[in-house]
Formats: sequence, structure tokens, C-alpha cells
Amino acid sequence: MKTLPETMFVCFNSVGRYYRAGLFGIVLFLASVFVPGCPQPPVDPPIDTTQPNADAGKDRQVMAGQRVSLNARKNIGDNFTYEWSRTSGPEITLTNGNSPNANFIAQTTGTYQVQLAVRLGELEDTDSVTIVTLPQSSDSIPVAAAGADRIVPSNVTVELDGRASFDPGGGELTYSWRQIEGPAVALSGANTARPTFTSPVVTDSVTLAFELFVQNPGGYNAVDTVTITVALGATMQHNLAVRIVGGGTVIPNQGAFNDETQVELTAAPNAGWRFSRWEGDLESLNNPASIIMNDNTFITAVFVSDGFTLQVLTAGQGSVELNPPGGIYQPLAEVTLTPVPANELWKFDRWEGDLTESENPVTITMDEDKIITAFFISTNQVSSPSFNPPSFTVFQNSLNVTISTATPGAAIYYTINEDRDPTQSDLLFTTPILLTGNTTIRARAFLEGLTPSAVTTANYLTMEVPGGVTIKAK
Repeated sequence: MKTLPETMFVCFNSVGRYYRAGLFGIVLFLASVFVPGCPQPPVDPPIDTTQPNADAGKDRQVMAGQRVSLNARKNIGDNFTYEWSRTSGPEITLTNGNSPNANFIAQTTGTYQVQLAVRLGELEDTDSVTIVTLPQSSDSIPVAAAGADRIVPSNVTVELDGRASFDPGGGELTYSWRQIEGPAVALSGANTARPTFTSPVVTDSVTLAFELFVQNPGGYNAVDTVTITVALGATMQHNLAVRIVGGGTVIPNQGAFNDETQVELTAAPNAGWRFSRWEGDLESLNNPASIIMNDNTFITAVFVSDGFTLQVLTAGQGSVELNPPGGIYQPLAEVTLTPVPANELWKFDRWEGDLTESENPVTITMDEDKIITAFFISTNQVSSPSFNPPSFTVFQNSLNVTISTATPGAAIYYTINEDRDPTQSDLLFTTPILLTGNTTIRARAFLEGLTPSAVTTANYLTMEVPGGVTIKAK
């Protein structure tokens, strides 16, 4: 055995860690030996149980309509009282305003000043926090994710995990953790995404709570909290967090799982997207895919889009300009369609297909593959008739239908349930048409000296609906 010099100090920290060898699990505990001159990990200053100590947290920004969590550093002891109150800014309704953890909804933009008062008998200490509320459309606010609440054994190294936090603008976040409840522990790496601490030795159970504060390069920030329950003889639990890139969902996307639990992840793409791969602590192309939870786990599910196809056809002489140009668009992209007649002898008349209106130009949202036809008519041709209500309206009992054309003075002739084009020998539209059953109407407009319009068709269906509701079919 090697003998250490008498002048050498041996420093140990009280830490319990899991070590695995094959199928056997070994827990090694290092004894606590505090020797003068040995460095000790930093610990938050102990709370004086005879004096109130108010800590309302860091100032921050939120979006209008967002629920704001107010987390006080909980004083140790049962005789302390807490009171949150608004001291300036828009009116708010505080929930749990007499507890360490209150909240309110920031309904309007502005600057809110909220004060925390901690009292013990006639003794009082106060602190304030400022909340700046930005418009809902703001993409400046980062998202803080402190992980799932977990249960852990006593006297082991516990890692907090804020890696699921992100900045919508893609900026790098800074992290700041603080303990807000339970016996004080030493947080190592409190300014990182993954700080650690040693769970206290317990004879039963104790609750620790921590607040994560993240800030992006623009100075905007957000908070989240996590609760760690330390229980004697408990099985270690690990945090699972999944970040989504692209359009889709993952089940499960978060949670706390016992050590060595196998978790199956299933990715479901949104319309217009497809699953590509897993990244991070799981690198795989499989879907579903499984992972063994032997540590905190952060996974990114990547979805990619092949886009939606927009096919534009024309009838008559003309073209359609697309802005932005192309023909394949990302999901929910907005595209403006502008019809361009070939020359002065032609004019735009209407859209048909997946767009049934005459607006010019028109903007559509690409939420599926679309086929749209732009109809151009001769400038000496009567405009096509239109129906109100539109084709494919479903009705109960009866329905009145009117027909109109944009050409002044034109006469509209129509047929009912006949598979042929109307002529001037057919019914002349003068008053609303009363429908009492399934009906197909074909209409054409005429005006002396001009070319008759194109034939337009409308279909109407009856349906028995309780309460006499009229339904528009798509």
C-alpha cells in the first residue's frame, strides 16, 4: 500500500454514482470528508429560518396572451407567508397570489411590475420583478424547457436538462438556473444547459424545485421550472425531451422514465411533410425507433417537405403569373395568382377547380396539392353566369337560387336537370329559382351583338339535418 505524505490532504465529496458492469449495477458512494484547505462546491447562501427572504426572480419578456409564472425562492419553514401584487402596469388577475408560485395571463402589451412580499410575523422582506409583454406576432421570445418533473434516489448525482430550450430566431441561448424550493444544494454548472447537483440524504422524501432562465442574443428571455422529488429507495428517473424540426409530431415527445426503460418513439408528419431522421442522442432513420433511457435524453426529430404542387391551367387566351414563381411550395406558403389576358381582345373571367371565385388577383394558401383553371373570354363575349348560393350547397326542405352576370343588360337562360347547353328557347331567369330536391342548373348569358357566355353549372343537394341547418359542401 502506498503511503501518502503527512502534508498531503485528501479531499472527498459526498457523491453517489451508478456504475454498470454487464448485467450488474453497482452504486459507489464516496465518503464525506471535509478537510481544511479543500475546495467545496458553491452552495446558495443558506436561508435564515428566522428571517423572511424575498426573491422574485429575474426580469423577463413574454408574449401577449401568455401565462406568466412567478416563482419565489421558498423560505424553509411553515410560518412564512407570501403575497404577490401588481405595483404598476396593466391590470392583472393573479392566481395563487398568496403562495410562493403564482401566475397571471398578460392580456395586453406593456410593462408589468409585480412585487413579492415574504412575511414572518411582523417581519417583512420584499422584492420585485418586471415583465415586459410583446405582441403575439413577435418571434423574438425564446422558449425555456427545464424538463419533466422526476423522482430520484438520495445521495446521487442528478443532472438537470434544459437542452430542449430554443430560440425561434436560431440564436445561441445563455442559461441560468436557480433553486426555488427545498434544502439548498450545490449546483455545478448553473450557467449551462445541464447543471448537476448531489441529491440530499433523506429518510423519506423531499421536494426540490429549480427555475431555468434562458436569454437569446437580442436580450429576450423566458423561464421554466422543474421539480425533483428525492425519495429513499427510489429508482432513478431520466428526462426525455424531443425537439421538432419541420412539420410533424412525435409520441411521446417528453416525460420522465425509470432507469433502463425502453421507450418507442413514433414520428407522424403533417400534410406535405415526411419524416427524415432522428438526431442527437438517437441517430436513426427508423420510424418508429426505440431508445434505452439510461441518462437524460435529448432527441431531434427532423421532418422535411417535398412541398405542395400548384398546377395552373388556362381556358381561352391568356396566362397566369405566380408570385412567388415556381409550382412547388412549402406547406402554408402564400401564393398570389394574377391572370394576364393575351391581348386587348381577351379578358379574365373566373377561376375554377380548387379556386371558385372571380377575384383578380387572388392569394391562396398552399395547404394541399391544387389544380386551378383561369378562364379568359373574348372582350366581345358575355361574362359567365354565377350562382348564389354557390354550387354544391346542401340544403334542407327548400332553397332559393339566383343567377347573375357581370355584363349589363345580358339575359340569362337556364335548364333544370338536363344534360345540354341552354339556348334562348329555354327558361329565362327573372326571379329566384325555388329548389325542393336535388337539382343541377346549367346557365348561359346572351346579349345581342356579343358572343354568348360560357355555360356554367351548379349542383344542389338536399339533406335531412336536424334543426334546419344549411350546410355548404366542399
